[in-house]
Amino acid sequence: MFQFNDLSDIQMDALKEISNIGTGNAATALSKLLNQKIDMTVPNALLLEINDVSEKLGGSDKVMAGIITGIEGDINGMMMFLIEEQFAKGMVEKLLMGMEFNIHDEICGSALQEIGNIIAGSYLTALSSFTNLTMVSTVPAYSVDMLGSFLNIPVNLYSELGDQILFIENGFGNDDNSKGYFLLFPDVES
Repeated sequence: MFQFNDLSDIQMDALKEISNIGTGNAATALSKLLNQKIDMTVPNALLLEINDVSEKLGGSDKVMAGIITGIEGDINGMMMFLIEEQFAKGMVEKLLMGMEFNIHDEICGSALQEIGNIIAGSYLTALSSFTNLTMVSTVPAYSVDMLGSFLNIPVNLYSELGDQILFIENGFGNDDNSKGYFLLFPDVES
C-alpha cells in the first residue's frame, strides 16, 4: 500500500513544483476575485505526521477557517485548506466591500466556500496538468472551528494510509496572518 513516505526526492520535488504552480494560480484567481494584487511567497511542501500538523499551526485549540472539498476522478480523496481567521475575515471583507458580517454568517460561509473552490480548482488544475490525470473537486464545505476538529476528519477517513500527509504552507501576503495551509488526503486506491 502506498504511503507518502514512499515518495522519492524527485517525486517530492515534483509535488513542490505542483504546489508552486497551484499557489501561483490561486494567487492570480484571488487577485481577480478581490480586485487587488495578491502577493505570494514560495510555498513550502512537507510530509508531516498528522499529529504534528496542529503543533506546527499553533495547537489543536487554535480557531481557523477551513474549506474541505472532495476529489473525484482518476484520483479520489479529500483536500483541506485551512486559513488564519484574520486572513479569512480580510478576504470576506474585500468580497463584501465593507458590508457588516460575522465570520459565522451564511454570507461569509458562502464567500469562503467560493474562495475554497477557487483555491482547490487551482491546485487540481496544476496537479492534473502535471500528472495527466483527471480530477474534479466536489462542492466545498466551510466551517470555523478549532484546528483539532478539522484534523479529526481525515484521521477518521484516511487513517489506513498511515500517519503522514502532504502539507503545503502558502503565503498570500507579507505577514503571518495571510497564510493558508493545504492538506491532501488521497484515498487508498489513488
